[in-house]
Amino acid sequence: MPKPEIGSVGATFSESEVRHQDAYAHLLEILGLNQEFETIQNIPVIMERINYLEKSLRNSKSESDRDYAQALLLFSLFIEHVSLFSQFLIIMSFNKFKNLFRGISNVVEATSKEEQVHGLFGIDLINIIQDEHPEWFDAEYHATIQDTCLKAYEAEKNIIAWIFEK
Repeated sequence: MPKPEIGSVGATFSESEVRHQDAYAHLLEILGLNQEFETIQNIPVIMERINYLEKSLRNSKSESDRDYAQALLLFSLFIEHVSLFSQFLIIMSFNKFKNLFRGISNVVEATSKEEQVHGLFGIDLINIIQDEHPEWFDAEYHATIQDTCLKAYEAEKNIIAWIFEK
């Protein structure tokens, strides 16, 4: 994005991402879950999520501005909203229903507000891009987005079923 203001927003967002990363790394350390990442590929529902997220981001390094805009939309929808917010709700439920993770609950609440801003900013950028390049947003584009959303929905639904199966 050739506007310096976009870079400034990105720098501001990256600062908050560093704080988020530190907070969640600390949570994993406290819970003794760091080693769980070594076996994540053995959990089909998690791999289903990883696969749709990776597919959504495949155009983020594209030389095509249209493809990059599509990756920005999918990132704003799926990374900043869907996959993060489902995890936030799960973590928050431990505090709400079992009075666990009270301090972490505050971190999650603050993080979720910032991620909401990040996602909405991405959507605002997409709306500006759509005004500037309406020809990019044709029937094929909409079909791709809808198909990707359906795959994301199925993957997230499967994760929730997996979490609550026992």
